[in-house]
Amino acid sequence: MNPPAMFSSLIEIFETVNNLFLSRVSEQELQVGLFRILVPDYEHEAFREGFVNALVHRDYYRLGAVVVQMRPGVLTITSPGGFVRGVSPDNILTVGPIPRNRLLAEAAKRIGLAERTGRGVDKIFASMIKSGHSFPDYSSSTDTFVELRMKSYDKDLNFVRMIVEEQSRLDTEFSVDMLIMLSVLRTERRVTLDILAKRVQKQSSEARDTIEWLVEHELADGIGNGPGRYYIPSKKIFIAEGNPESYSRQAGSDTRTERKKIIEHIRENGSITRMEAACICNSSADHATFLLRSLVKAGKIAKRGNGRSTSYFIP
Repeated sequence: MNPPAMFSSLIEIFETVNNLFLSRVSEQELQVGLFRILVPDYEHEAFREGFVNALVHRDYYRLGAVVVQMRPGVLTITSPGGFVRGVSPDNILTVGPIPRNRLLAEAAKRIGLAERTGRGVDKIFASMIKSGHSFPDYSSSTDTFVELRMKSYDKDLNFVRMIVEEQSRLDTEFSVDMLIMLSVLRTERRVTLDILAKRVQKQSSEARDTIEWLVEHELADGIGNGPGRYYIPSKKIFIAEGNPESYSRQAGSDTRTERKKIIEHIRENGSITRMEAACICNSSADHATFLLRSLVKAGKIAKRGNGRSTSYFIP
């Protein structure tokens, strides 16, 4: 059945649809320390920003209406007209505000309906992640319409609890980049800097600063060095999920295999150099140094020589 059409002022339409949304959202109570937190199946702030964007930035030269559909597990907001030139799902987090309807956008800001900073999309991402949901999805958009898809069936309450506890511990509000990285680590478990940079839509240097901050504050662990470095959730996050044994598997599986290759090479050839270790492990020289030093520290191998003549052998 098609949703009922509404013909009124934008403010009245917003208030009516907003109230309909609130009447249909259910919440789940989560106890975090002394506090009880209500976690909705759809985050109100994300819906509000998405719906306002659809009303304000739609293409009013095209026929059609902004359509809001709430189905089991999925809410979609669709507006006529594709993204404004220069905007796409791949840069929507970082591109500057480019209003299609400039006067309408300014009016919406003046009455408090739209985000004055033009960062409403940041709010959509941040609020959804903090309530334990997957990222908002714009991938179905075309050059004739923009569709925002929000899912409710994949909510992770352990992740919500962790975010609340860690923000309290560190006395800070996580940025949208931090939240995105933590969510990526939660779902993908092991990621490279290039993957994280792509997800936050930033240069690698900016992404590195953020992920290393998370490492420094015990929210992520960095494994290896140089180009071969990758990141996993910290041990405390695995513990919060009730799955601490997975941490050992994630942190140690690849490096255990690499160390085994190094030991086997030494047994077959008598010794190994850093460059040989990098070659057999298909890693950077820095990561090979990390592996060799860890084996020396564990007493599995010993170092011989210095500089370019350095090699390693089994004592």
